[in-house]
Amino acid sequence: MNEDKYSDIIGMTRSDTSRPGHARMKTEDRAKLFAPFAALHGYDEAVKRKEASPAEARAELFGDAEAEIDESLRALRLALERGMRPRASVTYFSEKDGRRLVIGGDVTSVDGSGDGGTLTVAGKKLPFRDITEISAISGRK
Repeated sequence: MNEDKYSDIIGMTRSDTSRPGHARMKTEDRAKLFAPFAALHGYDEAVKRKEASPAEARAELFGDAEAEIDESLRALRLALERGMRPRASVTYFSEKDGRRLVIGGDVTSVDGSGDGGTLTVAGKKLPFRDITEISAISGRK
């Protein structure tokens, strides 16, 4: 029964199956139909740049490193209480940039303690939890 239904086209070759008036499309032209569409101009370049510079992981501080930062924070707080204008260089993790950055300058406040505390250096307020190193501490009146 099915043999009778398709008997007129069973023996045809592929080139015979094209409809009259419709020429076969060239392979090069067919490839253009499937080319990627860039809906967002510059998106591919931005992704490549982001992949080229992977974000650093937030450093977990343990033992001596954490104790050194705590001691530096105490020294800065004490200098401020004594009316001095301490300066420091601070390495911290930036969530926005996904990497560690260094800032240096006048320390204007050491507020709070633990993960809720902040250190203000060169006008930038840094949470204690983001600080990975404090160095070059100096003070002047």
